[in-house]
Order: sequence, then C-alpha cells, then structure tokens
Amino acid sequence: MTKTSKITAFAAPAIMALAVAAPSEAKILLMGDGGWEVSFDGSVNSFYNFVTTEELTTTDVATNATHTGQDADGEDTSRITVGLLPAVWGMNVKAPTTNGLDMSARIGLYPSTQNNRRKNTSQASTGGQNGGNLDLREIFFAVDGSFGQVLVGRTLGLYQGKNILTDMTLFGVGAGAASGGGTTLGRIGWGYVYPNFNAGIRYTTPDFNGVKAQVGIFDPSTLGGGGGVTETSMPRLEAEVSYAGNMSGVSVSAWANGMFQTAQRSNSEIQTLCGLAINGGTSGGADTNTIACGVDSSIDVGGGAFGLQLGYGGLTLTGSGYIGSGLGTTLMLDTDAIDAKGHARGHNGYIAQGTYAFGQGTSIGASYGESRAKESSTDLLQRASTTVAIESQGLLDFMVWHDINKNLRVVAEYGLQEREWHDGVSQDSTNVSVGGFFFW
Repeated sequence: MTKTSKITAFAAPAIMALAVAAPSEAKILLMGDGGWEVSFDGSVNSFYNFVTTEELTTTDVATNATHTGQDADGEDTSRITVGLLPAVWGMNVKAPTTNGLDMSARIGLYPSTQNNRRKNTSQASTGGQNGGNLDLREIFFAVDGSFGQVLVGRTLGLYQGKNILTDMTLFGVGAGAASGGGTTLGRIGWGYVYPNFNAGIRYTTPDFNGVKAQVGIFDPSTLGGGGGVTETSMPRLEAEVSYAGNMSGVSVSAWANGMFQTAQRSNSEIQTLCGLAINGGTSGGADTNTIACGVDSSIDVGGGAFGLQLGYGGLTLTGSGYIGSGLGTTLMLDTDAIDAKGHARGHNGYIAQGTYAFGQGTSIGASYGESRAKESSTDLLQRASTTVAIESQGLLDFMVWHDINKNLRVVAEYGLQEREWHDGVSQDSTNVSVGGFFFW
C-alpha cells in the first residue's frame, strides 16, 4: 500500500467512520486468539494558526441589532490547536466468523490537544484538562454477511457524510481556528452542514458492481432556533445511494443522500412562543390565542445532498452540494434550523475542489465553498430588535501537504473566509496554519 493510500484508508474508517472499520484493517494488531482479534489505530495532530479578522465599522454595528456570530471589534489571534480532526484512539474487536456472519465492534475516543485559551483551567465546561475536549464519537457494532451489513450504534451520519469525507480540509484547519477548546470547523458551515456522529440503526446492501445503498433510522433532534420543539414521535430517516468504480482509466465516485425528520411542539411550548412580541404577544408570557399567533405546531425538516469525484493520474476534482429546509447553517438541526414562529428556513451550499499529487508524497489543493440560509419573514421583522441572521458563509482555501512517510504528514494552509448577514453587512477573516499528523 502506498503512503497516500494508507493515510486515506485510515481517514475514512478510523477518523470519520462512514462504515465499520474491520479490526484486520487497523494499524496495529494487539492480540489474536481463536479467531478473535483486538486491534487499535489512531493519530495525533496540531496546528499553529494565525487568524486576523477585519473590524466592523460603527455604522455596521449600529445599523441593526447584534449580528449572529459577529466579531464587532475585529482581532488578531494566535492559537495552537487541533485542526478539523481531533486526535483519535480507536479500539476494535472482531469475533470469529460464525455461520457466515462477521461480527465486529469499535469504540473511538477523540480528544483535542488545547485548552480553551485558559492555561490552567480544569473545568470541563471551559474546555480544560479534566476531559472537556474528549469526544466519544464512535461506539457501535456491525454484522456483515452475504446480505450486506447491519450497523448499530453511534457513528457518522449518512446525510452529507460523504460531503465532509471528500473535503480536503479534513486534514487541515479551514474556518473557525480562533475560537473554542475543540476542533476547528474546516468547511462545516462553509460548504456543508455537519452530519455529526449519531446513534442509529442502518443497513448497507452488498456491492453491486460498485453501487451500494444505505438506509437508517437515527435518534431524532428537538430542532433549534425557534424555541422548544420537544416531541419527537418518529426517528430521523437518512438514506444514500453511491457508486465507486473506474471508467476508461478515470476513477469515479458519486453519491446522493437525503434526510427527513418531523417534530412537534407541546401546547405549552406553542403558548410560550405566542407570548413573544414578534408573534403578537403583549405580556411576554404564555398566550392561548395560538391560531392567530401562527406558530407551527408540527415541523418537517429535511433535504438532499450529492457529489461527484473524478480522478486521473495525480489530479482529483470534487464537487458536492446540498439543499433543504430546516437544516441549519453549521450544526445540523440544532441551532438556526427554524425561526421564532417555528417555520423552517431554507438552506443550501456547495463545494468545488481540485487537488494534485505530484508523487513522492507532495500534494496541493484549492477549493471554494459556501453555505447559505434564506431569511424568513419573521427573521426580517427581528432585524431591528433582536438579531440579524447569517445569509452566507464563503471560504476560499489553499493547502499543500507532504507525506514524509506512511505515518507522518506536514500541512500548510491559507484561507480567506467571509460572512455576510441579511442586511448586507459582511466581515472577512484570513487564516494561516502550519501543522502535522502522526498516524499509527
């Protein structure tokens, strides 16, 4: 296996876990006896990041209420952090094949290296040294056979999963290098919405000449952005169809996936929202006039995503995108999915990316992507009194990386990112990062 293919093979199963990582594919076999195998794999990375953000003018800040995610003063920030990926310690167990069934399990621990710009803090809530940055992303078991695979537990979601797996900033920094005690954002919110790691039950078909299908039910979200939505009577549904093959010397990977979820508000939650001034309330408390208020009691969210990757020689071209309703801009479903009336906002985004491998371990890449959110009529009314929501986030990114050997990679990255709000105010940032990975 080449240096590049070994690192790529590590990325998908061991870091982002779109499918089960068979222990036999792990890097180090710890023990094997009677058909049982126990193994582990992992990586450590860190980057030096320098971020500079332009200052919003007095006019920009005063025009409307607070702009979501704004940096009103602008700042220069130096950080030493993990990139989009945290470190990882993955543990795998494989049972002896029995009656044609291959059974395996994985637990993945994903810590960050930095505190939240607090040298001596030990509080988990502030990203300190007591484990506030430890992310238990993977806890699952899988059963494989001639029928395909059934996977049960927590791993990367299907919807927009391949969009993030094909993003070159997976091994870089991307956006969001200046804040927080956890990972940076890469292109999360700047070309796709984070699929995250979710508890679910999924089925994957056998490979039919390069074509596979997956379908699963997942632990539902209570949605975010427009008050409480706590009744989730049905699980979230996600599905994907993908193809991987070779056509006339060109490697081809294509996919399309989708997601749907419904949730309901309780009567008390509806009444609380109807008491808000934006919804016609006068007291700020509960209002029983829920029909005139216009707050949605049942909310459907969902969308589709797609992508195509072509490779020839050292050149790889990738395009992916998504569209949907109630997705959110960055953290899927849980932040700005719905407005104050419970109406789902429209969301869409895309990435265009090209990379080239020169051989001997050196590669370069460039990409542009953005995520967009439509402004609802309720959002428009809230501009002057509450917040102005994000309309678009765009990131132009350049990377160069070199695999010194199969276990060691160094990376340099330069990014230009822009946020624009619905009232036309915008803010630019630049990020320069240098770092590396050790894989095992």
